[in-house]
Amino acid sequence: LDVRVRTFKKVPGCIRGHFTRILTQSLVAVASARGNDETAEVRAWKLLFLLPRLILHTSRRGGEAGERELKNRIELFDAGRDDTVYQQRQ
Repeated sequence: LDVRVRTFKKVPGCIRGHFTRILTQSLVAVASARGNDETAEVRAWKLLFLLPRLILHTSRRGGEAGERELKNRIELFDAGRDDTVYQQRQ
């Protein structure tokens, strides 16, 4: 987390609905983990705070190629491959 990651100022329209869904799921995970399992709660909070860095870091390319890259991050995240998305942001 010591490395600066450039992110979009606004959520791009091509992934706005997907990002909203993921953000909502993360908030639900934080709320449901609260008070039950400390490890799960910490993990849920970390994911919530990392979401902009994982999904919204600026693409290397613009236009259609950039949109494909953003959509690919969403697909990887939905498939549970957030580790891959994390590695790609560097």
